[in-house]
Amino acid sequence: MNNWLNALSIYRDPRIVAVSFLGFSAGVPLLLSGSILQAWLTLEQVDLTSIGLFSLVGLPYTLKFLWAPLIDNLHIPVLSKIMGRRRSWLLILQMFVLAATLVLGFSDPAENLLRVAIAALVVAFASASYDIIVDAFRIEICDETNMGAGAATYVYGYRVAMWLTGFSSFYIADFFGWTISYMVMAALVLVGTITVFFTTEPAQDPAAAGRSNEKPQADYRQWIKTSVIDPFVDFLRRPHWLIIILFIVFYKFGDSLAGAITTPFYLQTGFSLLEIANIVKTFGTIATFVGLFIG
Repeated sequence: MNNWLNALSIYRDPRIVAVSFLGFSAGVPLLLSGSILQAWLTLEQVDLTSIGLFSLVGLPYTLKFLWAPLIDNLHIPVLSKIMGRRRSWLLILQMFVLAATLVLGFSDPAENLLRVAIAALVVAFASASYDIIVDAFRIEICDETNMGAGAATYVYGYRVAMWLTGFSSFYIADFFGWTISYMVMAALVLVGTITVFFTTEPAQDPAAAGRSNEKPQADYRQWIKTSVIDPFVDFLRRPHWLIIILFIVFYKFGDSLAGAITTPFYLQTGFSLLEIANIVKTFGTIATFVGLFIG
């Protein structure tokens, strides 16, 4: 019994708690530009071709590795000196997600579909970039004793956010409309914002800190080479890199395209928003959690 209590005590570590809340805030935007938006577009009588094209909005989640080295090493002027590199990026990206979500909520797909697409793309891009920084923050703030707990709480926080946004957004939209629904979802992003102000900047590895402190103004070409080009060259030197890239890209494309028509299919079959929220978003999420636990 004591062994179990000792094992569970690690989850009271403030660093692990912070990671769980950051995981929650990272999971909130995913469905806002995905299945929730698809449901809204379907109910606004947007054609299936356009809804299918909206699946391309999720490309930043697949292609975020392209700008990950840059955002991982870049400092935000002034703010990075005040808050630290990781926390300043977390705050800025959360503000982008929050603002773009509000713009999305106040848009009308029937009147201006392009505005909806741009706002959804900004949500996805900022959210994908936020994932990069949260992963780096989690790795740097945890040590060998709690790295596993940090990864687990991040995943559970992310999944809880996906369930809450998927479930509650449909309920709120059914009773109060999509604008109110997106406003409430935007407010959930503030969970991460509050966490940023109550946590501390993780300590950096000296070598990594040296690389990140190389200012582009001093030697822009050398900074780009160290921060962006060298990581890609290192990856391309590894065996079977092309097969790995193709596998990831084609898997994600197939998964995204299939998911793009799932919610419209439910609605056009005759299911209501509340039925989708109760069955797909709740029981489907429970099955996912059971699978995570077994795995």
